[in-house]
Amino acid sequence: MTNKKPLKPSEIAEYRNLTLREIETLAEKFRADTSPDAHIAYRAARQALSQRQRDLKADVMNFEKTNSHHLLFYESTAGFVKMAGNSVLFFATSVSPRLHWRFSIKVDTDHYSPSEDGIISIRSFENLAAQLAEIQILPDPELSTPDLHFFKLTKIYTDEQIASLRDRISRESERIAAMVMPSSPMPTLYDAITKSAHLIYYRFKHLPDSFARETVGRDIVNQSHQLVTAYLAYANTPKTRSLPQLARIVELSRNLRHSMAYLSRLGIMHHRDVYKILDQLTTVERLSTAAYRRTIKTHPENIKHA
Repeated sequence: MTNKKPLKPSEIAEYRNLTLREIETLAEKFRADTSPDAHIAYRAARQALSQRQRDLKADVMNFEKTNSHHLLFYESTAGFVKMAGNSVLFFATSVSPRLHWRFSIKVDTDHYSPSEDGIISIRSFENLAAQLAEIQILPDPELSTPDLHFFKLTKIYTDEQIASLRDRISRESERIAAMVMPSSPMPTLYDAITKSAHLIYYRFKHLPDSFARETVGRDIVNQSHQLVTAYLAYANTPKTRSLPQLARIVELSRNLRHSMAYLSRLGIMHHRDVYKILDQLTTVERLSTAAYRRTIKTHPENIKHA
């Protein structure tokens, strides 16, 4: 494999004054062109896009530290806008019930400027903005930019109220988890499994290569789902009979790791995304293998159930 020529700062600086959506559109245009110049332009656009995402997220999380009366939506790729931080709390507990808007709070898988309160992704932003206007939650033109959309709430929240909203969301999440998993014998393992599942699902969902998405992608997402259910089965099985479930977790994590390594060689997914997924899967395999060996030593009666 030949080494890629480093990009010049000037090649990336060309995108400095463009919006995130404009950069993404140009990147896709260059991606479809097979000429050497277009390939260089594509690399520059992708790097500029990645940097813009990091800068936007940093701005968002800096604002959310003291956000008391705004919903902040920030532009993302593939047609989505997102919310993070306190905006997630305000929308989930106070705004969405008034709109009857369906949503889900996802774990923030970004390694940069992560939101501990999770992420809400919105596809039909224009529709949501129209519904917000009906309940007098209107855009704030003084703060808004092409990539950051601020909406002023009709209520100002105190620090105590924000903490209460955060506790409420946490309790609801715990109740949902308890319905499918009364106890978590290995929280660190479960965390790594769910993070890998989120990464796999969203990276393949937004994969530009439709053929890869429908072939290898569908199989890998299915294996990821099996990995989550294998852990839930393990969590609800007595330790004296848990060896088959642990063996299944080891097997699935290893298969998924090999599949992601294969995708890396094909070059159909960005190496950065592959690395994030592999990092979580490696943790899953390491922890489940150690638990498997530990269970054999402490509960040898497991072997007859394996």
